[in-house]
Amino acid sequence: KVHAVAKAGSSKHERGAAFAEIKEEIIASFSEEEIEDYGGLISKYYSKAEKAAVRDLTLNEGLRLDGRKTTDIRPIWCEVDYLPSTHGSSIFTR
Repeated sequence: KVHAVAKAGSSKHERGAAFAEIKEEIIASFSEEEIEDYGGLISKYYSKAEKAAVRDLTLNEGLRLDGRKTTDIRPIWCEVDYLPSTHGSSIFTR
């Protein structure tokens, strides 16, 4: 499930909500006693699984979380001396 969410190419907020939903599903599968005893470990191992899925997607499949390939570059617009009276001003926009 985590790998599918990472591969979906959704926005940052949608992806974060989907990851949080998966984590809640996992936590819900444990009893209250297990959550009290192992809640920290559950969160830790879920975070490791999420990180591994994102890393696998990037390194092995060549995709970023937003759906772009690792070789794609976003266009950027730059202007130097943006403010006339200051020294070293510039602006960058994606």
